[in-house]
Amino acid sequence: MNTLSLFKVSPALLILCIACTETSYPDSLWNPDESEAPDPVITAVEPVEGVLGGVEEITISGENFSDDSDLNKVHIGGSRARVLSSTATQLVVLAPDLAGDSLKVHVATIGAYLFDVYDPYELFDPVINYGEFHKTKDRKSADAFGLAVDSLENLYVSVSPKQIIRVDPQGVPTLYATIDASKFDFMCMGPGGYLYGLLSQKYILRVLPEGTAIEVYQTPEKIIQLDFGSDGIAYAAGGGGKVFRLTTDGSISEAASYPWDVTINTIRVFGDYVYTAGFFAGNDTVNFIAGIWRHRIISGNTLLGDPELVFDWGSFAGKFGPVINDMTFTGTGDLLLAASEEIALYILKEPYDQNSPQQFYPFVGELEPPINAIVWGQGRYAYINYKPSDADTRTVKRVTMTVDGAPYWGRK
Repeated sequence: MNTLSLFKVSPALLILCIACTETSYPDSLWNPDESEAPDPVITAVEPVEGVLGGVEEITISGENFSDDSDLNKVHIGGSRARVLSSTATQLVVLAPDLAGDSLKVHVATIGAYLFDVYDPYELFDPVINYGEFHKTKDRKSADAFGLAVDSLENLYVSVSPKQIIRVDPQGVPTLYATIDASKFDFMCMGPGGYLYGLLSQKYILRVLPEGTAIEVYQTPEKIIQLDFGSDGIAYAAGGGGKVFRLTTDGSISEAASYPWDVTINTIRVFGDYVYTAGFFAGNDTVNFIAGIWRHRIISGNTLLGDPELVFDWGSFAGKFGPVINDMTFTGTGDLLLAASEEIALYILKEPYDQNSPQQFYPFVGELEPPINAIVWGQGRYAYINYKPSDADTRTVKRVTMTVDGAPYWGRK
């Protein structure tokens, strides 16, 4: 018996069956006429000692980078770095907002198969919590108010109730003095190592070196801040639209006045001028005035010149915008402004009337408003009092600056 069966299939049916088994593929993405870009090579990353994360620029040298900045991808410590400029042999990037001492730098170029790696590299945190004031569980009364720094970079912090804490340059806090007031809203160092404290009232307290005694000086008006000139004379202001002159023997006289009942929140001496910042609310929006003014220091005279408007803060911020709580100067004369809301710190470049305030350290997430006080140390550290409504998050922060501060005559 034949066990093999053969079936006859028509040619048309065979072609149909073959067609049914074919797979439909898209056109190939590979272009045989196009060659891949050469792989990037890193030969150096500078500055070699590292930079401030989110603040400073890094230069990456090497080969096979793209002239088109968008075609270069740089990551440091896993975070994207903004490419500011590029050539075939050099990339300039803004360091990402992070910190670490063993970070990897990755560079990739679109069109190349491989990336290159450089390590280790270090980024420093530009803003840190300082003096353990954020540890409210350990020190429940560590709500900070006025700040001051001496010539040895010791930070003094008024805390409620009735204490002044001294923080050494290593960030270790100790009790400096117990005062007869609940707290100082403002503090500054004065000649001879005296620490001056203000209660936003009509008197000034002076703490002697090592906190051994307290002296009280009466003032005609409420005083919010004071600052010292190169001759040891202090200038104080607050409510009432007046600036007062305070000599080292404790005598006080009126040195200047404003045509409105302006409240001056902050006062600083820089160069040949006394600078103030404040506002006059008036009875309506039309009468609202807010600004930064200056008075020329008249040599050999007990008076100051008339107020000159340096910058119209009212037009910039509006009546319901941020208020200038404090200010300080860089060594080149730029103004650093501590604000009540929206932005923590503004930088106002000189000449002030030709520039607008810009956000200081805009890519650093640790800087948030409100900032109630800012004081510059001896070098490139500034100290700020972060004072939000949530008491558990209040703290003193140390900010590493990229420039030196202006001379502070109260430490001389």
